[in-house]
Amino acid sequence: MGDVSKTGAAGAAGTNGANTDPPGNGTAGGAGQSATAKNLMKFPADALNSAEAYGGAGGAGGSGGTYIDAHGNIFRGLGADGGAGGTALADVTMSGAFSVMAGATSTAQGGNGGDGGSGSTGGAGGAGANARASAINTATSSETGTTEASYAQATAQGGNGGAGGPANAGGGVAGTAFATASDTNALSSSAATASATGGNAGIAADVAGLKGGAVTGSSASANGLSATANVSAFGGGGGSELGSAAVTCGAGGVASGSKATAVGVTYADASVHQYGGDGGGWDGSSYSTGVGGAGAASTLTNAVSGSTQDGSLMLYQGAGAGNGGTSAGAAGGAGGKATSTLTVDDTANKAADQSASLSITAEASGGFGGGGPTGAGKAGDGVASATATGNASATVSASALSYGGYGGGAFGGSISGLTGGTATSTAKATGKSATATAEATDDAGGAGQGAGKVGGAGGKASAQADAIGLTFASAAATGDAGAGGGGTMGAAGGVGGAETLTNAVAGVTKGGSLTLQQVANGGGGGGSDTGKGGHGGAATSNLTFNDTTNATTSASISATVNAAGGAGGETGLAADGGAGGAASVGATITGAGQVNLDTNAVGGWSHSAGGAATNLADAIGGTVTSTATADAGGSDTAGAKAVATAIGAGTSGSVQAEAISAPQGQTTRPATLINSVTALADATVNTSATATAQAQYAGAAPVFSSTVAAVATGDGAPTATVTKAVLSANSAIKAAFGAAPTFFGLGEVGGGHATKGAEAETSTSSVTIAVDLADLAAPGDLVLGLYGGQAVDGGVTGVTLDATGNGTTLLDESFASGALAAAGFNDMAFNLGALGSNGVLDLTIGLTVHSDAAGSGFYGNFIVGDPPPAPAAALSRPSVGGFVGAMAGLGDWRASQSTGGVYEIPRQAAPNLVRPA
Repeated sequence: MGDVSKTGAAGAAGTNGANTDPPGNGTAGGAGQSATAKNLMKFPADALNSAEAYGGAGGAGGSGGTYIDAHGNIFRGLGADGGAGGTALADVTMSGAFSVMAGATSTAQGGNGGDGGSGSTGGAGGAGANARASAINTATSSETGTTEASYAQATAQGGNGGAGGPANAGGGVAGTAFATASDTNALSSSAATASATGGNAGIAADVAGLKGGAVTGSSASANGLSATANVSAFGGGGGSELGSAAVTCGAGGVASGSKATAVGVTYADASVHQYGGDGGGWDGSSYSTGVGGAGAASTLTNAVSGSTQDGSLMLYQGAGAGNGGTSAGAAGGAGGKATSTLTVDDTANKAADQSASLSITAEASGGFGGGGPTGAGKAGDGVASATATGNASATVSASALSYGGYGGGAFGGSISGLTGGTATSTAKATGKSATATAEATDDAGGAGQGAGKVGGAGGKASAQADAIGLTFASAAATGDAGAGGGGTMGAAGGVGGAETLTNAVAGVTKGGSLTLQQVANGGGGGGSDTGKGGHGGAATSNLTFNDTTNATTSASISATVNAAGGAGGETGLAADGGAGGAASVGATITGAGQVNLDTNAVGGWSHSAGGAATNLADAIGGTVTSTATADAGGSDTAGAKAVATAIGAGTSGSVQAEAISAPQGQTTRPATLINSVTALADATVNTSATATAQAQYAGAAPVFSSTVAAVATGDGAPTATVTKAVLSANSAIKAAFGAAPTFFGLGEVGGGHATKGAEAETSTSSVTIAVDLADLAAPGDLVLGLYGGQAVDGGVTGVTLDATGNGTTLLDESFASGALAAAGFNDMAFNLGALGSNGVLDLTIGLTVHSDAAGSGFYGNFIVGDPPPAPAAALSRPSVGGFVGAMAGLGDWRASQSTGGVYEIPRQAAPNLVRPA
């Protein structure tokens, strides 16, 4: 290996002043020696060449002498300045032809500045030295089985400024850094890596801090059969300040102008990572008393480029802003803004240099706001945009990823936290097969501290994705709002960020397959030790897309639209917890062919009040599938209201609506009699169909429907007002339940035919209520009441009613017509068996409706529960199979019970659910 290495000598330390009257002054530290290492074709026979240069450190300044007079007065001489560090320059160049790996490496390290001496006035810190590294490799290598048969690597590190001596002395200037690497290998793989890091400014004493070392224009380029180029650039940290809360720490060092280029035949990958420096402040080992320094912004615009010859091209650029400094004596500094914009048009290259696969990513991360006892620093925003265009044969992917910074918060003082930064992502892809992904993620609000204060609100996100493909296109947008900041020492938790996405995705193909995905997530509420928890953020995801208005349409569309509310903030007292965020989804997708729509709304959980969930899905096309799920958030005692509606309009297909309500299951909670309520409705699409499902706990009386293709409604642990209305209108059911029953739930099941056509159709609906039997004081019998049956028109050809407990059939009967079913749902009560005293009973009431005439259907209501123990004669007991046999026609019991009746079904042996008769 051919190597040239140079190290500069360190500067001599200054001498301390004499302890005399008057005290002597210190003397300045000596400058570090510069180092230059150049390996310019010095070892042509060696496959590996390097150059290293290390600048010498500056010497420390001498401290002023000390004199104490007879009265105990202390006098100090002047402290002296620290010496500057020595610069470093490393340069390696090589060429030639090799059968083994060939590489050029350069390393440059600027010397650190010496610390200033202490004194009545301290000495300034010495300047950190600049560093520059360059590696150029044009040697060819035929080495195979590696991604870097030849490589060039350059690393530069600026020197840190020295600390100012107490008192009233500035820290040393930070050293800058620059690195460039270039590799060319026509025979095999090529790799180039450049890394540059600015030095940190020195700590100041009682005066303002200086900015961190800059990193400007670092670059890497690789050219080979396959090529990889990478640049990493880091601005240096701003100087902290000790001693005075009236001055400001230094800003972070700026990183800018980074570039990477990769040119390959089969594969090329270029990436840039550029980060602004953090503002000066508390660094984890020393406490800064000055105002926190601002984090440096970071901006990248088309920082990466490349090409292949019908191969695979990957481009990535990430901009990260610096964090604001945290102060122990004043306000925190603001986080920097990060912006990453990448636009790549591969069709601008000549035809021979266009890629079969093009994948680009733009990423941006805003800086965190700094904390402090008197004020907090603003969070930095993140903005990312990626636009990729390939030729008509290319597979193209564009991704934009953005992150808002964490809001500044309390650090040792009583203040409120600030809001988290915003995140904005935009992605667009064009090609034969195109995928666009936009993800925006906000961070939390800052922490609040002290009574009457509050954590910062979570930040908000914005995302937009557009895909244009010939055979395939996929657009996905996700917005994640930030969580609320926590509260301590009596401060309330911050509210979670609300998230709303509206028409955030779009796409087009030419007779191909189109996929759309839109997801909105609310932020969780901030917790608190002794204050109130913050509310979870609401989430709304609305998408209206009509492919038939595009110039070309897709043969199939698959769309997913989701929303999830944030959880409520937790506290020491459950009642003080924040409410969960509501979730709302609304989607209408129109296509010329097959349309598949899947939607989900999930409310946020909470100890005090869960978030409601509302979902409306509408699919319009040829063959359609429309699925809507609403899963309400729960509190410690009940689930919130969930409503789901699925609509389909087409020549064929299906609709399904599911609603779920349950107490929260994320943490320990008290036992509840009703563990969950699930309503599920399915129907066939023939021109049009609507399925609705609703689940709730102890809410207002449900509104029952008799017009939709399928309906399922469940009300768990219904209120006395609601059950009283049912019992007042149904005397037989009232008699069956007795004076003081425990009701598990009530609801509706039913379905019907499409509004057009005479084809045979089937709809199904069910309500499942999970009952914790251990929570019953005195388990009795399971009684089911049927009422309010309604047959619509005359086209119902059959109705099947079934009741199951944990999969075991308790009741199963068919009706030959809607009229017969209506008679069965006419103030009828049935004893399904004795209840056990432990375990969970998953009780399902299901209904299947068959019909062959437009607009016909059947809908019925039920109520189920546990009456108090009753004398044996209270319930009439038909012979074995009495209820089953009676279902055969209008004769027997059905014909004679025009005003209702009470029947006991032969008992089933259902392990863990009902006791033997």
